[in-house]
Amino acid sequence: MHLQGNQLPQNQEKPEQFKSFDVLASIDLLRFDLQTSDKISPETWNRVRDEEMSYIAEGINRPLHTEFVLHEENGTLVYFHEGQWKPYMSTLFKGLETAVHEKAIDSRRAFMADRAAYDLQIGYQLLGLSPGQKLVWHSSFPHEAHKQFGDKFISDLGFWPSRKMGFIYQAQKNSDESLLLSTQSVDGSDEDGFRAALERANDKQFSIEDLRNAYDEVMENKYAHKFYAGRRIDSELPEQNAWEAIAQHDDLLQYYFTNLESLARQNGSRAELDKSKKRLTYGVWAAIKERLSVAARSSNYRDVTKNIEYNPRSLDNEINQAYRLLSARGEILFGCGGSITGEDALLEGEAKDVFESIFGSKDETLKCVTCPLCKEEGVDAHVHRDDASKTKTITCSKCKQSKSYSL
Repeated sequence: MHLQGNQLPQNQEKPEQFKSFDVLASIDLLRFDLQTSDKISPETWNRVRDEEMSYIAEGINRPLHTEFVLHEENGTLVYFHEGQWKPYMSTLFKGLETAVHEKAIDSRRAFMADRAAYDLQIGYQLLGLSPGQKLVWHSSFPHEAHKQFGDKFISDLGFWPSRKMGFIYQAQKNSDESLLLSTQSVDGSDEDGFRAALERANDKQFSIEDLRNAYDEVMENKYAHKFYAGRRIDSELPEQNAWEAIAQHDDLLQYYFTNLESLARQNGSRAELDKSKKRLTYGVWAAIKERLSVAARSSNYRDVTKNIEYNPRSLDNEINQAYRLLSARGEILFGCGGSITGEDALLEGEAKDVFESIFGSKDETLKCVTCPLCKEEGVDAHVHRDDASKTKTITCSKCKQSKSYSL
């Protein structure tokens, strides 16, 4: 079931959360409240914060554990959208309808329709829970589809090939009929590990941590190494949870959401609003990534952001600098040598591609508009980033030539 992180579907036409990032979705939610009641409801703010932070958290190369409450109204689970609580099951029906439609267009997506049908089945089971009851299930990385269709196809659907990341879910019905949903990412998507996690759920008392531990025990027995959330670790201290890693940058988040509201109150054209939102979003993403990179190199990284005061002027400078550096890399990241350069590469590119250029792995494959080396159009190129030497090397799959750029 693809309720990853604290995310609820912001676009019912797209069942996969990570498949597409609607840059203006949050602005539209805030604007609806402002236009109908001249104020933003706490429920809308909670949804906007959860969705914006979930998108970042799912892309950071760390374990992810979150908890989210689905509310109940008139015997059904609901989520808040445009000033009212709407049935959550409707998103699952729409998700299945969309997946079946996309399968008819592209037969490679057949497995996504199967997943959407499973999501709907889980939804019905959630509705049938009584207070105190729990339900456990998992969502695995699509190994077979990845093997058949490759990295790009799978990553475009929202999966992470380098991590083969899956999720373990635990839902518990509360006494007030609401539902507490806990989510834990696990790398590798090992079927024996998932099986062990589900078996651990047969214990009278268990938690999402117990399920994760069961998964890791299988990985440790298989590979004779210590694991945490399916990831090899070399110390007793596990990696920091991705959600916590983002949440600790409260000053950046406060700046971001304050400026989101300011944009929602503006009356400019939608095209100008789109550009302004992208500049804000991409700048904050880049600033968060830079802070995380600095923190990862520090021996006391958990304390790096403590006692940071909220200073809008200082944050303006930090975010603008991060955005300028990102813009300067736009030619390499999106134009592959020529057709789109600088800020245009960010504003005209897909939000997903910008996100991956910031938070993605050091090695990646991108589709060139025109190879800067042999001038061939539509050539796949392999890119290697080296943070130590501050360089990025692009190698064309056709002419096999390589060229390095300064980041």
